[in-house]
Amino acid sequence: MIWIVALVLFGALLAFNISTTGKIYEYIFRRKNIVLDEEKASEDFKDYVRQAIAVIDTLPEGEEQTITSKDGLKLYGTYYRTEGSKKVAFLSHGYHAGGMYDMARFVPFYQNNGYNCVIVDHRSHGKSEGVYTTMGVLEQEDCLDWLDKILEDFGDDIEIVLHGVSMGASVCGLMAGNKRLPKQVKRVVMDSGFESVISEIAYQIGEQTRFPVELTIWLLHIFTRSRGKFSMNQGNVTRAVRKSPVPVLFIHGTEDKTVPLTHSRKMFEECDNGVRFFEAENMKHVQAYVYQKEKYEYELQKFLKGEFDEK
Repeated sequence: MIWIVALVLFGALLAFNISTTGKIYEYIFRRKNIVLDEEKASEDFKDYVRQAIAVIDTLPEGEEQTITSKDGLKLYGTYYRTEGSKKVAFLSHGYHAGGMYDMARFVPFYQNNGYNCVIVDHRSHGKSEGVYTTMGVLEQEDCLDWLDKILEDFGDDIEIVLHGVSMGASVCGLMAGNKRLPKQVKRVVMDSGFESVISEIAYQIGEQTRFPVELTIWLLHIFTRSRGKFSMNQGNVTRAVRKSPVPVLFIHGTEDKTVPLTHSRKMFEECDNGVRFFEAENMKHVQAYVYQKEKYEYELQKFLKGEFDEK
């Protein structure tokens, strides 16, 4: 009789955990539409949003572009051309943000340094289709498809730099270790990226809930495979960027509580081509370009010129 009661209790507990994990999956991976509105931004991000709006108001009209992902989603991006340039900055935004929200702020810098700019909306973000993000796993393949289109549109004699923030940085790191990476990619900039999908989710579960982390991650694997059609194990950015054939610049705020500084530090230490680690003192998540713009651009410009290529 006791074992029957125990079995019933175990079954009830497992059912509860599965139900709860399903809600966690929806919270983490389901699309959220963030509006570029200073009044709706948290206190930590009001200046971040204000900077984006100010830059967007000065940009020339871009050229809207689309591709179709391998699983049939229509994905949107924008070209900002620089006359006579054979260089392209591919700009990759963060988690639950959007291309213009995160990356428009970098267009003036890159255009002033002779680059065309391409800003994309990842699946389930911005104008692009999709219900669920995969936090970089399928996004890296989407972005490699974007690079194929960029080579068709700009020519195969161009040089490309990948630049991402937050999740977008991790997407760039995954691309750097992908066999499909075209030879035209010459440099990668990773600002505030996480070192793996699993480690970032585990960190957030531990910080924000009282759920058992290992059990929740194990159950999340069921949902990512069944609903998201991907495996979180494929989101190991450290393993990917370790194989990067091109130089990588890592940037991270020392007071980042969203993605801890240790993530970038680990990737930098394990990446043979990690040539520079800019630790932005006292900066929170993706805040370095807002409050330390001059220093950020100084580091970025030296990196683009190859001045850090000896690690």
